Amino acid sequence: LVYTLFFREVGTPRWLLLKEDFKSAQYVWDTETVPDGTVQVRVVASDRGSNPVVKALSGEAVSDPFEIDNTPPMVKIRAVAGLDNVVVTGVVEDQISAILSAKYAVNSGDWDVVFAEDTIFDSPKEKLNFEIGSLKSGVYTLVIRAEDVLGNVGVGKTNFEVK
Repeated sequence: LVYTLFFREVGTPRWLLLKEDFKSAQYVWDTETVPDGTVQVRVVASDRGSNPVVKALSGEAVSDPFEIDNTPPMVKIRAVAGLDNVVVTGVVEDQISAILSAKYAVNSGDWDVVFAEDTIFDSPKEKLNFEIGSLKSGVYTLVIRAEDVLGNVGVGKTNFEVK
């Protein structure tokens, strides 16, 4: 069989050629070359390579819509404050996908897990409100790393001082 692959953004009438005369039953698509959005793929298969043109058959199938999301979540650290316990507030937001997880590190230390303010990451926008704990006087760097369900990673960082 010989395959021709097309794709389109859902809601647009025109199919765009992705790959023509492809002979393998598998294709790995580098979706970083496509804008974020909801897309469909159409596969046209033909046996024209092993039959005369007038006897060749073809068929096609269209995928269910699926999301392409290559944009990382945005991490906004709103405040870092406290004397006995340092408290961090912020927000993690993705344009398309739900947030999967978040972690923080202080002064390039080990990553510590952070929960969403409502205790579960399950939407594209999540509030953060967590305690780092007690720190000695000094200047610190805080980095928050967030990942969406499609594996995109965003990072936010700030410097703060404990007096």
